[in-house]
Amino acid sequence: MELQEIARRAILAGFMLCGLLVIASISLAAEVEQRQPDPGTGTEGVWKTYRCVDGLASDYIHTIVQDREGVFWFGTPDGVSRFDGKNWKTYTPEDGLAERFVFPIMEDKEGAMWFGTSGRGVSRFDGRNWRTYTEKDGLAARQVNAILQDKEGVMWFGTRGGLNRFDGVSWKTYTQKDGLANNCVWGIVQDKEGAMWFGTSHGVSRFDGKSWETYTQMEGLAHKHSSGCKQVRAITQDKEGAMWFGTTDGGVSRFDYLALSPGF
Repeated sequence: MELQEIARRAILAGFMLCGLLVIASISLAAEVEQRQPDPGTGTEGVWKTYRCVDGLASDYIHTIVQDREGVFWFGTPDGVSRFDGKNWKTYTPEDGLAERFVFPIMEDKEGAMWFGTSGRGVSRFDGRNWRTYTEKDGLAARQVNAILQDKEGVMWFGTRGGLNRFDGVSWKTYTQKDGLANNCVWGIVQDKEGAMWFGTSHGVSRFDGKSWETYTQMEGLAHKHSSGCKQVRAITQDKEGAMWFGTTDGGVSRFDYLALSPGF
């Protein structure tokens, strides 16, 4: 009987130990779950995620711009969303936007917002009124990939069918016939000297207002030897004055243009 009693107690102790382990596992799992970010409402602490359920037009974001008032604008395939830190507002064609699919966004010197679309031109919104520009007005093509306002206040639009210069009154279109590397323009930057740089589907072009220069893989622009020059979609100028060009599949290139122009 004594051995049976010892065995019985051992079995009970084993069950009790298993029970404690199960309880500990459940408690640990609950604690971990509490620490995990909620995919529906964003993360706690320093991270916060916004989605359609919060007021965003779409969970697919093409562009983000913060205007001079600190308001954020988000370009999506379903319209453009405005967020002031508390409230969301989405604009669509029903409000005056050219179309739902918004690519680039830019704020001009007057505080108006410009929205380039995938197939209906470019829209300007001053907070009250909308104005859309299309091929009928002088835009080179309906798909607008890039927008920039230069130091003189002139608007530049990179489209799928060429480059546009708009001074508020008249339109001017530049294409390959004028010296542009390719008619599909993806990026626009004005450098410190005032020259304009345009990233295209086949190289990058520089325009000083009079003459054009184009750079491709022949000059050293990033590319893949098997497929040739790629689209140049990102351009910036660093503190030293060198130009940087990001391509879709060939990497990024740094070009010290000033080294070729000692007069600057």
